Amino acid sequence: MGDALNALLSELETCRGEESACRALFTDVPHTLPMPMDLQTCHELKALADVFGCEPAHLAFLIVKSALQDIHDGLDNDLALLAQEARKAAGTHCCF
Repeated sequence: MGDALNALLSELETCRGEESACRALFTDVPHTLPMPMDLQTCHELKALADVFGCEPAHLAFLIVKSALQDIHDGLDNDLALLAQEARKAAGTHCCF
């Protein structure tokens, strides 16, 4: 699990059982998109939403948002490494 997903999980655990903290975490979902899910995933999402006292759509949104942040961070690191390798491969012929 990436840093953003770990941070989300920590935040959820911290506010568990505290309505005011959960309300701050689970604000309005800015975008909704109907997406088919298999039955098992739907049940797991509903169960987690019950544990954290929120709507399944809000929890799904936060999970996807955190996962995308982790992917973005990973891509930034990958691009930096690729640029570094390109500079090495170019050697003295590179204008960097």
